Amino acid sequence: MAEFVLPDPVVQVTDVQELARDLVVIPNRRVPLVPNIGLIGGTHSVLVVDTGMGPANAETVLKFAADFADGRTLYLTTTHFHPEHAFGAQVFAGEATFLINRAQAEDLKVRGPGYIEMFKGLGESVARRLEGVRLATPDVVYDHEHAGSGRSGGAVAGHWPGAQQRRSGDHGPGRGGDVHR
Repeated sequence: MAEFVLPDPVVQVTDVQELARDLVVIPNRRVPLVPNIGLIGGTHSVLVVDTGMGPANAETVLKFAADFADGRTLYLTTTHFHPEHAFGAQVFAGEATFLINRAQAEDLKVRGPGYIEMFKGLGESVARRLEGVRLATPDVVYDHEHAGSGRSGGAVAGHWPGAQQRRSGDHGPGRGGDVHR
C-alpha cells in the first residue's frame, strides 16, 4: 500500500478574496497545513492573522500585507501557536508589531520547539517549510478576555490602534474605533 504524502503546504496569494472593504482572506485552497490567512484594515493600520508555515510562506504573506497596507502600520497576530499559523513570525520582525495573548506566548515558548520536530516528521515538504524557523518573541503579550475559544487558551481578540471594529459574523463595513473583545 502506498504511503500518503502531504502536498507542499505553500501559501499562494493568487485567489485572495475580499469579504468586505479592507477585509480580505488568503484562502488555504483546501491544502493541508495551510491556514486561511486574514488581513483586517483600519484607517491607520492593518492586522495580519497568521503567517503560514515557515519563513518562505511568511515572506509571501508579508509582501502581500505590505502592498495591501499601502503605508499603514502592520500588526501580526496568530490564531494559535501551531507551525502553520505562527512559525513564520520571525519574518515580520522590524516590519510589524507581533502581538498575541499570554496563553499563546507561553505555548510558543514551551511547546514550540517540540512542535517543530513533530511537524518535521510529517514529511519532506513540511520539513523543508520549517527549515530556518526561529520562534519569534512577541512584541506585545496581552491578558484581555477572549471571545470564543482557541486551541491554546483563547481565540485572538483585542484591539490595535487605528483599526475598524469587527465582531464575529460582522461582514459589513467597520464602524470606526478599535476592535473590541
